[in-house]
Parts: sequence; structure tokens; C-alpha cells
Amino acid sequence: MPVSPPLPRPLLVLVGDAHEWSARSLESILSPRGYRIRTLHTGPELLAAAAHQSDAVILQSGLPDRDVLGLIRALRGALALHGEIPIVLTAAGPLSRARRLGALRAGASDVWGLPMDADEVTLRLEALLRARVAAARARDEGLIDAATGFYNQRGVVRRGDELAALAARRRTAIGCIVVAPAGTKATEAGTRARPDSAAAAIAQGLKGAARTTDAVARIGPTQFAVLAPEADAHGARELASRAVLAIRRVAATRPPDQHLEVCAGYHGVEDFSASGLGTQDLLACATSAVRAAEASGRDGAIRGFAHGSQDAS
Repeated sequence: MPVSPPLPRPLLVLVGDAHEWSARSLESILSPRGYRIRTLHTGPELLAAAAHQSDAVILQSGLPDRDVLGLIRALRGALALHGEIPIVLTAAGPLSRARRLGALRAGASDVWGLPMDADEVTLRLEALLRARVAAARARDEGLIDAATGFYNQRGVVRRGDELAALAARRRTAIGCIVVAPAGTKATEAGTRARPDSAAAAIAQGLKGAARTTDAVARIGPTQFAVLAPEADAHGARELASRAVLAIRRVAATRPPDQHLEVCAGYHGVEDFSASGLGTQDLLACATSAVRAAEASGRDGAIRGFAHGSQDAS
């Protein structure tokens, strides 16, 4: 399996933290690993710095001067011209589920509960940065679907091989979901969404449901896939449920003549190194599962596989 190329160095990380001691703690972890660190102590300072080139932003939840979720949204807007730059929200101790989901919806790439050991901080940050580098490379190499900005079929296989190599080396999990329109009632009534409208709704929902580290792809006119590192069967099923709910929320805002029902299939592997599978196998299993879900004709149907064992919902 291919090995991911090293990240370009040096990389600039903006650290937004009101407390000098915790900012220095992050700097002591990242600087020896080749990162350049710039620490800002207020929201306006961070926004001003973010308007210029940076590679990642790590934001402490207690930063003063403005609501942290509003700051994340403002940062995401300021960074839009520079691609999908990782924005990480950190907090001392675990954050509530509502707080984590709020941060992710606002545009955070990940949420960290501190303290974490140095290796975990480094590996988490590098995973986010590799996803960004891979996306930029894919755009340059024609591996992107122009209509959605996601990977195309060739691109997701290329990126999937990289994620699979990492999972095999670390003996970690990897999951895959496939999402597609479903249901026969809408078709019979003549109100099913047109393919372009269905694809747009599914793409919009997946943008809110997938993590930055996931590889999202359009693999057919209205069929989409997500490769999710560190997601076993349970994690893949949760991702599928989250994706279906997000797409249904988008569809609910559409006119009646753009009615859309959606279903999902998933496949999860707990130890990818021991599975003997490749990217194409993950996609094939998840595609088989979504076909079973489509056959049910039920909106929101999810079918899945884990190590060849099928379950249904």
C-alpha cells in the first residue's frame, strides 16, 4: 500500500488562547516537530492574522472578546480563500455533546478535550493537515467533481488508498458509507427530485455531516460515498445516520416538486490491517448495502456490513 508523503515544512499554526501558559504548552509540543507557532490572545487579533496565510488554527474555548461559535464562523469565512484550513476548538476537560456539535456546525474541523499527550496532539493535527494537502493535490490532478467540490471516483480511490495505508500501519479502523436517493412513492407520484437537484441536496447535507478528515466523493450522478478513518462498524453506522438526517433536513426546505427520499449503506472494519481489504472493497460493500436499503423503498433506510455480517435498520 502507498505511504502518505511527508507534510511540507514549516507549517504555520495560529494559536488563539487567552492564557500564556496553555499556549506555551502547545508550542512546546508542536515547535520541536517543525511547526511555526503564532499566539494571539483575543478574537480580533486572531481574525486579523487569519486573513493572511496560515495552515491551521487552534482556538481555546475561553478566548475573550466574542462568542466562540461566532468566532469560528467568522474564522471560517476569513479562511475561505485559503481552502479548508483546519480550525480546532480546545477546552480544558471534556466538552458537552451540545457544545461539540455546535462547534462542528459552526465550522470547526475537530474538538479536543485537553490535556492530551504530545503524540495524540501531533497525530490529530497531522491527520487534519494531510486531509487538506490531499484535497489541494486532488484539485490540481483533476480528481475532484467540479459540481460539488468532492472527490470523483478516481480521486476517492486515490485518497482511500492513502487512508487505508495509514489505518493498516496503525492497526486502526476505517469505515465507508454510500448515500443515494431512495423510495418508490415519490417516483410513482411524479414528484421525485431531478437528478441535479437530488445531488445538490445530498452534497449539501454531507458537507455538514462529514468530518474534515473524511474523504467525501461523488461516485455517480446521485450517489455519494464517504471514507471515514478510525470509524468501525458502529462509527460508520453513526455517520450514515448523521448523513441521512442532515440530507433530510436539507430536503425539507426544498419545494414540493423537488421531493427527495434518501437511504444509506455502510461497511466498517475494526482492524484494517488484518482485514485484507482495499479501498475498492470498502466501496463495493457499502454500495451493496445501499442497494439493499434502496430495495426497501423506505425513506431513511440504512443497511450495513461489519466483517461480512449484515445488519439492518
